[in-house]
Amino acid sequence: FALLKEKEPVMISSEDSSFQMLVAEKNISKGIFYLFPLGDLGFLKLYSAFEKKEHEEEILNKLVNVISKFTVSIEACLYHERSLREIEERKHAENELRISKKRFKDMTELLPEMVYECDLKGEFTYINKSGLQMLGFSKEELHRGLTLSELIPDSEKVKFRSRFTELLSPKELPSTEYNLLT
Repeated sequence: FALLKEKEPVMISSEDSSFQMLVAEKNISKGIFYLFPLGDLGFLKLYSAFEKKEHEEEILNKLVNVISKFTVSIEACLYHERSLREIEERKHAENELRISKKRFKDMTELLPEMVYECDLKGEFTYINKSGLQMLGFSKEELHRGLTLSELIPDSEKVKFRSRFTELLSPKELPSTEYNLLT
C-alpha cells in the first residue's frame, strides 16, 4: 500500500524483497506483480509468470490506460448506485412525511381546540376546523397572508412578540394562552 501512495502503477519482480509479501497464492516464487491504483477504490494486482517480456513498457502503458478507464467506470457505477439508493431513501422519507402530515391533520380536525401552525413570519400554514370556527375566518382568509400577530390585541402584543422569539429557541416552553381577535 505504501508503494501505491503516489497513485502510480508499481511493478515488483521476484527479485525484489517485497515480492513475497504480495504472494497470496500457493506455489508462486517467480514472476512479476503489477499493482495498479484504482483511485479511492483500492488497487488491482496482476501477475505474470514471465520475468521479462519484450515491449514491456508499451504493454504497461496500455494497461495503465485501460485500467484508468476501468477505474472511472467502476466509480461511475458506484456513484450511480449511491444516487439510486439516495433517491429511494428520499422517496421513502417523503412518503413517510406525507403519511405523518395526513395523520396529524386527521387527528387535529377532530379536536375541539384550535390547532394551528405558522411559519417564521407568523403566517398561518395550517389551522384546524375548530380554530376557523373560533376565529370566524375562512381558510382562504387566513391563507391570504393574515398573520397570527394581526389577531393579537394591542394589549398582548409585547407578551406575544417575546413569546414568539422564545419559540425559536431550542428549550422547552410552558404553554401560554392569548386572547385573539375574531
